[in-house]
Amino acid sequence: MTNTCYMCSKPATSREHAPPRCLFPALKYSLNGKDQRVNMIVVLACDEHNGDKSADDQYLMHILPMSFGLNEVADHYFQTKVQESISSNIRLTKSLAGSAVQVKVHDLAKDEWTQTLAFKVDTERLMGVLEMNARAIYFHHHKSKLTTKLSSRANFTLLENSLRLNDLLNQVMSVGEKMLDEVGAERHGANPDVFFYRIARVGNLELLEFTFYGTSRILFDIDHNVVQQV
Repeated sequence: MTNTCYMCSKPATSREHAPPRCLFPALKYSLNGKDQRVNMIVVLACDEHNGDKSADDQYLMHILPMSFGLNEVADHYFQTKVQESISSNIRLTKSLAGSAVQVKVHDLAKDEWTQTLAFKVDTERLMGVLEMNARAIYFHHHKSKLTTKLSSRANFTLLENSLRLNDLLNQVMSVGEKMLDEVGAERHGANPDVFFYRIARVGNLELLEFTFYGTSRILFDIDHNVVQQV
């Protein structure tokens, strides 16, 4: 078990950063000269679950820092490294430009609506790579593999033409955050301006929450009653 991949039973051949290293600004692109690539989380991985997903990691880097209402670290990273990378990817540039639409975003905490731009993204691909990182973080945190089913939701994804369902999604996210607050779930991660996580289990339900760049959150529900082969 100790020498096998965090995702499968294959022998580990390398170490995988979780979350991907590319989400953390290198010193060249960091805000105020602060190194955000220190004490990063790594797990054992096989070739299939490390090198083969590098393109998905890059996709995550392009999408996450452009979300609405992020911190200064994300804004600076997007204006420098991310825009530089996007501009060199003609296919991605055309895809984002062609899918831009005006949307209204509801801040539940302030009960305020804001008009902004949204881009259509490959949600399946986006959530797929995030769920792989959830299994990596679980492996790092518990020193055991996650072999149960998990579901996920994010506060930076919107359903087109459905304000009610988007509000409902945000409410579910808020409930999860409050549950983690109530049980005193600690923040983990040496670079919290970029990423930190919280995790807690009550009975057979476990919640794992990722926070990127201050405000972008992904909540994973882990049902330990349901076992699946990974």
